[in-house]
Amino acid sequence: MDLIDLGGVLRYSADDGANGRELWSSDGTSDGTGMVADIYPGSAASSPEAFVVLAGRLYFSANDGVNGRELWVHEPE
Repeated sequence: MDLIDLGGVLRYSADDGANGRELWSSDGTSDGTGMVADIYPGSAASSPEAFVVLAGRLYFSANDGVNGRELWVHEPE
């Protein structure tokens, strides 16, 4: 499992048993923990990995099931 701190919130890849391995975040509370994006919708996994934080953004690679493994960026709200 890949994980990284982004602005005090943990970003990581996890599999909830329904959506495959996707991008998740947690601030350490139940209410603050959840899937950020279902990049490869359905039960397939996008398998986000190789996390890097730069200028307040999370860069990682993931597979959307259409274009193969590509660079993605997540900018927290």
